[in-house]
Amino acid sequence: MNLAGQFSLVNSVPWLLGLGLLGLLNSSDLGSSALAQSSAQENEPNVLFRNVSLSPGFRPDPSKLHGLSGGAITASTKAGKATTETGPCNGFVDDRPDHELTLSSAFNYLNLRVRSTGDTMLLVKGPGGSWCNDNAAATPTATTTNINPAISGRWLPGTYQVWIGSKQQGEYLPYVLEITQSPVPIQP
Repeated sequence: MNLAGQFSLVNSVPWLLGLGLLGLLNSSDLGSSALAQSSAQENEPNVLFRNVSLSPGFRPDPSKLHGLSGGAITASTKAGKATTETGPCNGFVDDRPDHELTLSSAFNYLNLRVRSTGDTMLLVKGPGGSWCNDNAAATPTATTTNINPAISGRWLPGTYQVWIGSKQQGEYLPYVLEITQSPVPIQP
């Protein structure tokens, strides 16, 4: 299902409506999509499955990427383990990553968080290993969780493959992946 940046939301409205994803079209995030891989994509802010390159101090912050979660492969198979330091690898992903995130240098703090109306998971593979998260804590010290995953901390320079998975196999949910340098609490 991963279309790897091959279509624009504007050109795929009938396809999205056919999947019952009208809610994605009404999202307030659609008009504020952030960084583009190339100048051509900067003029198409609603491209799904976009790849980005970031340097410390990037703007806008948060940067936002869009896509559809899910796939047919278990996230634990793709990660090479059932649990990571950041959480369990529960759910299903595509064979190919939804996004590639290239960091030009180290980040002392970077947060990737997913916003979706359904139960999603996050898998990141890159320099230093694989990390998963199923349900992020509402705040760094909270004991309650929500269905939106997040992975944060110190990040090494290099290219990271990012998958957004769904709890159920074959379930495809619209999402916004927010990338921020600000250590802000995760909101449900």
